[in-house]
Amino acid sequence: MLVPFDHIPDFAWAALKRGADDPTHPMHLLTMATVGPDGRPSARLMTNRGADQTGPIARLWFHTDSHTPKVGELHTSPFACLTAWDAAGGIHLRLHGRVTIHQHDECSRRHWEQLSSAARWLYSATDRPADNSPVPIAAPEPPDLRLPRDKRQLPHKLTARERDRFVVIEVRVETIDWLQATQAEQRRAVLRADERWIAQPA
Repeated sequence: MLVPFDHIPDFAWAALKRGADDPTHPMHLLTMATVGPDGRPSARLMTNRGADQTGPIARLWFHTDSHTPKVGELHTSPFACLTAWDAAGGIHLRLHGRVTIHQHDECSRRHWEQLSSAARWLYSATDRPADNSPVPIAAPEPPDLRLPRDKRQLPHKLTARERDRFVVIEVRVETIDWLQATQAEQRRAVLRADERWIAQPA
């Protein structure tokens, strides 16, 4: 069943917000495309770390390491295109926006404090055996990528090096292209921040 036009904005943002909190949700992983130094497109999967839409201002957040190529690409050309796909609903989102890189500021500090043990694992944090030998203990199960709101849930501290390299990519979303397709029909729409996200036929 196709989502009615007047419900598309709320549906899209609800899905993106849920994707940030639920690792099993199809919009937990988004593809982010940037422009490489050679002028060619570059794309990779990114974990949705937060979505917020208040009136015309809407943002998505992602975490990365400052030494990754995409950070340099975004400093040079601060724009990104993101895609999300919900196979069950036949819904494809394409989002365009301007990027701000946060490092050593209030935004990055706030996100850092909320990092889960899984995210710390992704930034090379390791546990050591009781005898303090250098061999790390393997993770017993795949990481849970959710962010706990209470930093007391974090079992151990991160290193200063990891903290220094931690970056938050903030995307201020300007447009969303919506496509929903079923076996019988499809619906395309475009949502724009400067039109307060009202879905228009595309």
